[in-house]
This record gives sequence, C-alpha cells and structure tokens, in this order.
Amino acid sequence: SEEGTAPTFIQKPIIKQENDGKRLIFECKIAADPKPDLFWSRDDVAIQDSGRYLIYCDPLPNNAYVACLEIDDVNASDAGKYKISAKNKLGESNAHIQLNLDNQEQGSSGRPTFTQAPQV
Repeated sequence: SEEGTAPTFIQKPIIKQENDGKRLIFECKIAADPKPDLFWSRDDVAIQDSGRYLIYCDPLPNNAYVACLEIDDVNASDAGKYKISAKNKLGESNAHIQLNLDNQEQGSSGRPTFTQAPQV
C-alpha cells in the first residue's frame, strides 16, 4: 500500500553534553514511514557526516526514529542556529535549535568592553 506518514517531530531537538562538555549531542525523535532522510545544517550551511560530526538515526517502535548529531571537540565556532530537516516521499518537516556557547573556557567573559568611555 502507498500509505505512510510524512515526517513529524515527536520530540523537538534537545542538547545533551558528554565528556565534560567537549561532546554535544543534538537529539530529536521523528515519526515517519518510510524512514526519513535527515539533513542537518548550522546557520544554513550543511553539516557533513565526517570529521568532528557524527550523524545517525536509530529506529524506535511504531515507525519512529531517534535522530542525533554529535559534535566532538566543541569550540566557540560551533555556536549558531542548527536545523534538522527530515524528508521522505510523503513530505518534509524541520526543527531548529539554537546553540549558545559561553566563552568562559577561552578566557574572555563574553561581555562587551569599551576601550573608550561611551560619549553621553
């Protein structure tokens, strides 16, 4: 039969930290039939499943899947707006999550500093 389900997010992306915050895992759950193709991006730039990035999708019961993006050796440049797109022949669904990294490890407070007092 041609019945099926377009991808639907049953859990929006959440962020988990492992390895003292050096590894981040974006995790979401998607219902879809057939299994969806997943596309991750950061600030509208596609993320490839290579290097510091690991992308995987594991089946759950009832035509659901847990979709994950792992980032190793997290650094300040990883901050940004992440998007996951799930597509199959019946449709497409998107979810977004913002990653904010404080720069305390890099030794700066992240606060703006004035080299010159603002003019009043």
